[in-house]
Amino acid sequence: MLGQRYPLIVGGADVDGEEAIVSTNPARPTEVIGSHVAANPDDVRAATTAARQAFALWRGWDPEERRRVLVQVSDRIEERRAHFAALLTYEVGKSADEANGEIDELVFLLRFYADSAVELAKATPIAKVGNERSTLVRHPLGVGAVIAPWNFPMALTGGMIGAALATGNAVVVKPSSRAPISVHWLVREFTSGQLPPGTVNLIAGAGDRVGEVLVNSPDVNFLAFVGSKATGLRLLARAAQVPSGQRWIKRCILEMGGKNAILVDETADLSLAARSVVKSAFGYQGQKCSAASRLIAVAGVHDELLELVVNETAGLRAGDPEEPDVDVGPVIDSAAKERVLEYVGRASREAHIAIGGQALDRPGFFVAPTVVDGVSHSSPLAQDEIFGPVLSVVHARDFDSALAIANDVEYGLTASLFSTDRSRIEQAGRLLEVGNLYINRECTGAIPGVHPFGGTKLSGTNEKSGSADYLSAFVQTRTIGERD
Repeated sequence: MLGQRYPLIVGGADVDGEEAIVSTNPARPTEVIGSHVAANPDDVRAATTAARQAFALWRGWDPEERRRVLVQVSDRIEERRAHFAALLTYEVGKSADEANGEIDELVFLLRFYADSAVELAKATPIAKVGNERSTLVRHPLGVGAVIAPWNFPMALTGGMIGAALATGNAVVVKPSSRAPISVHWLVREFTSGQLPPGTVNLIAGAGDRVGEVLVNSPDVNFLAFVGSKATGLRLLARAAQVPSGQRWIKRCILEMGGKNAILVDETADLSLAARSVVKSAFGYQGQKCSAASRLIAVAGVHDELLELVVNETAGLRAGDPEEPDVDVGPVIDSAAKERVLEYVGRASREAHIAIGGQALDRPGFFVAPTVVDGVSHSSPLAQDEIFGPVLSVVHARDFDSALAIANDVEYGLTASLFSTDRSRIEQAGRLLEVGNLYINRECTGAIPGVHPFGGTKLSGTNEKSGSADYLSAFVQTRTIGERD
């Protein structure tokens, strides 16, 4: 199945083009996964027009019928689980465990949003005053631009598509140029079913060519995005502009990354903390927005904790994620590898590299899991989202200092605290400026339906994916007051 050419999908039809994006295996860069046709501005305009036309039909479907269609999509993906998981391994370098975990999340989100939207569609009685009664009803927003990430190209993209469709919207999906084939496979499952043609459209291409046209389109009512802070803020600024013919404010549903901390105090189980730190920092090579990139150790535990973390890291097996029992695979591409190594170079000058600190001598984009000790909390090593296998260890003189250090970043996505002190756990719950706080467990691995996920500060607009509340971002409300 490798090496195929994939078209755009516009209005239910395959669309070819002159240019293409070539996707390769980050573990074996000479291996071509496939090529995807790149859209031009006319393709984008055709896709938004098709979505607007389909929306007029899809919005009128009974919520139970929309639910049935989305469950069928999830069933087909479940049936092809092995193929979908393998594609994630080949295209974005996920281990078998990580890839299957992503398919689990995708299937759950589609079913969960499909079920939750049925309840959301019911009118909500508000109050009755005299002979007047009021109800609150919800309507879909319209056409959405779904701008997909490369690190979870199926689960996070599918979650945004599923939430939009379940609430009666139509979408135009733009994949990352780093993972277009995975998103194409996902979108094909939607367009192969019973949706009205044009309900889900797929364009691909560079952000400055097709992304700008999509975001600026007067046919687009909302943007759903997962990606970097810089891109998210640029989208937010673009969405604030109102082009001719647009009669609404574009809603922005943004998740934009993090600089996540794990705090460990002197009451903690240090062995548990060390295992969780390494899993959080180096799972999927640190390429999760929730990944731990800072370890904040309270005075008194630093030396023992660092030794345990280094020993755990030394036990990780790096290699091609197609091989069994590989813990650490490649970063996504050469640019990501160069960026990570630039920060590693800074670490060698500013602090002490306790383990790692080099590219691996093998084909592909491999960087050794790296633990850097003695990092100043004001250093770019402790402030920037590196998005790779680099963990910065920061010293804190006491617990209050650890909280202040944890909050002294522009992001606010996830954090973990390892402690058995109830007062400190409650203090962290009040004061840590994050969307997801975990106690005595890793800061990655949010379970949909259990850990509603979404950040604060510059990590995003705080919609909680994996919860029924998330669907509220995809609808508009209307109050109806009726007198007898």
